[in-house]
Amino acid sequence: MARHFVDFQTPIELCEKIIELHDGQDFRRVLEPTCGAGSFLAAAGTKWPRTQRIGIEIQESYLPEARHTGAQIIHASLFDMRLVKDLS
Repeated sequence: MARHFVDFQTPIELCEKIIELHDGQDFRRVLEPTCGAGSFLAAAGTKWPRTQRIGIEIQESYLPEARHTGAQIIHASLFDMRLVKDLS
């Protein structure tokens, strides 16, 4: 049975605006489930360069671009993961 995905890549400009809403905050870890090309991971890396950034993506075609953000990218289905255990 073939899987069909709805695909929407959040524009980097929107990600940057959302990240700006968290100005003055510092995060130890940022998780982007279903990260696609990693726009939020890229914006978070610019704002918080020392923060651990993790993306989860099932579509293999997005992995190279997402990894280019410098974040840890996990090739998996979010729904098959046990996040507390798998990300510890």
